[in-house]
Amino acid sequence: MTLRSAPSPVPVTATARATDDMEEELDVIKLMEEAIEDERRAQEKYRQGVDAAEDPETRTMFEQLVQMEISHERLLRERLATLKLIRGQQ
Repeated sequence: MTLRSAPSPVPVTATARATDDMEEELDVIKLMEEAIEDERRAQEKYRQGVDAAEDPETRTMFEQLVQMEISHERLLRERLATLKLIRGQQ
């Protein structure tokens, strides 16, 4: 009985790598777009907290959370715009 070694792996071509990079980049763009929507939903939830808060400290906390989510959204939008420019997308 003769044992054979496993075939050597097929080398990844530059085209395959470029395609993988593009798919990964598109996944990052999709992830960022979804994250932006998550931030917007969080802002709305915290705004409801502002309206529902029964004491000033809780109201202030929710207002601060709204501002944090706005900041997160802005950061994501700025980076998303940059990535789309790099990719030549609109």
